[in-house]
Amino acid sequence: MKSFEIADFRPRIMKDAMIIEAIRPPPLPLLKRINVGIGVSSIHCLVLEFVDGSRRGLCLCSNNEPMPLIEENMRYRGGKWVDIERGNYITCVSGYHSNRGSFLCHSIYLGMRFGGDLIFEVNLKESRGGAFHFNIDETSLVCNLIFLTNGTLASLGVFRTSLHLSLLPRHADLLPEIYKEHLTNILFLLSIIRVSNDNSLLAMPLEVRWRIVSFISGFELVNADAVIIENRSS
Repeated sequence: MKSFEIADFRPRIMKDAMIIEAIRPPPLPLLKRINVGIGVSSIHCLVLEFVDGSRRGLCLCSNNEPMPLIEENMRYRGGKWVDIERGNYITCVSGYHSNRGSFLCHSIYLGMRFGGDLIFEVNLKESRGGAFHFNIDETSLVCNLIFLTNGTLASLGVFRTSLHLSLLPRHADLLPEIYKEHLTNILFLLSIIRVSNDNSLLAMPLEVRWRIVSFISGFELVNADAVIIENRSS
């Protein structure tokens, strides 16, 4: 029987670690930008980057093995960044698998809530496989596209939240605790705003307070810089 050195297992351990990291939900799944690398017959790289700086996705080298999601690797595989407007998010994912049995897929369409839909595809029509389509529930944010490295998009990683939705009572319970605290403070302050021409402080009806805060979404309760600092220090 062959005795294995620790070094023999290291490449496998590194590969498994990258795959585990690729499917773990990010701390704050609000999209910042998307990196896509398109090859001759397949898409080689698709990475989601979030406002807290974390990344999810896959970037495959020429032998179809996953690489760390760093700038150098994504650039090597032809990856280019597409910026996402803050607060915009993915509402549906569709496209075609690759029939070549490797890499990520032939083409992919990302429908965005506030416009700016994204389409990425290779020019080689012969490598187009079967179609796929995923709809995303209202109270979920896409935090990963899970590929099998055989040209197939297997599933989506989603994070149940209401950060991206207009603030309404039915969404409040899904907010992270820090956001709930800010919302409580806002509702309290609204309750003591002067609502008459005399100098008395009258309580604003709760339904009016909710109508006012519904003009913003959950992530707007904390500004971008504060969110990034909080997540990096945790």
